[in-house]
Amino acid sequence: MIRALALPLLLAACAAAPETRRDAPPRQCHARAAMPEASLDAAPGVGGAWFPAPCPLMANDPLFVAQVQRALAARGLYRGEASGFYDAATRDAVRRYQGDAGPDSDWLSLDAARRLGLVTVARDAG
Repeated sequence: MIRALALPLLLAACAAAPETRRDAPPRQCHARAAMPEASLDAAPGVGGAWFPAPCPLMANDPLFVAQVQRALAARGLYRGEASGFYDAATRDAVRRYQGDAGPDSDWLSLDAARRLGLVTVARDAG
């Protein structure tokens, strides 16, 4: 019984995983934004432009995902428990939070994570 339930959950998690940018600099993670197929930045059917994303999110770290969920809930964008699963409700809340200020994606951008207070911001030396 447990095995029968585990396979669909595993497949659902894999389906939601973002692509990996193969030419990314070391220790930097990226996700793709949606773009029209006619865009010059993307070949038809390939997707959109890459944008920096928090590595813990891209690694599907449940503690980081729960932090994202709590931060979005505090802003009235996410309703549900902080489960640590990057589910459809979380992705929808991320897309709404990023709105016009971020990439057209349900993957959290690094800039949006900084605005939510989830990623450190480098201080100017001086």
